[in-house]
Amino acid sequence: MATPFNPGADILGTTQNEQGTILVQTGDVVGEETHSSDAEWWQAVGFASRPAKAKPGESACQTVTLEQGSNDVCIASRDIRGAGLYGRLGEGETCVYAGGPNNSGTCKVTLRNAGAATAIEALADAINLGADAADAIALAPALQSWASSVNLALAAIAALLGATGPVMGAPGAVPTTPALASTVASSVVKAAQ
Repeated sequence: MATPFNPGADILGTTQNEQGTILVQTGDVVGEETHSSDAEWWQAVGFASRPAKAKPGESACQTVTLEQGSNDVCIASRDIRGAGLYGRLGEGETCVYAGGPNNSGTCKVTLRNAGAATAIEALADAINLGADAADAIALAPALQSWASSVNLALAAIAALLGATGPVMGAPGAVPTTPALASTVASSVVKAAQ
């Protein structure tokens, strides 16, 4: 009896329909043969991705499909072309990466085992945490220290101006800062004007 599962079908391309559902064209990238044109791309809840473009005649992301005749379903995938993007992972470590359309790598977040703590590495041109004032964000000790110094400086400036400012916590001593050379200071003033 033949199995309804097809492990290792290549993903030749993906699209999204009007409802946002990701649809996959499966087949053989080397033989340039199509198996299914509108297979459904099933993924874990809370996670959505589309693979990088296939290189006709060369390489593609692969999938395991559940073949159902008119409506195939892709239930698992792998893209060995991304191995260089996520690098070496230790046991229990995780990497989420965006390969981009050509699988050259556009962003990645790696959760690494750092002994008693977990180290988070984020590599991207821009990082947006999407947080507002009501959201809690855990800050690393060095960043907390820097934020505290900035807060103290803002409190001191507000006190000098005789006004209250956007200060969190009690004002304290202003941390010492190195003096700027007059040429640097004047270029900063000119730029501000």
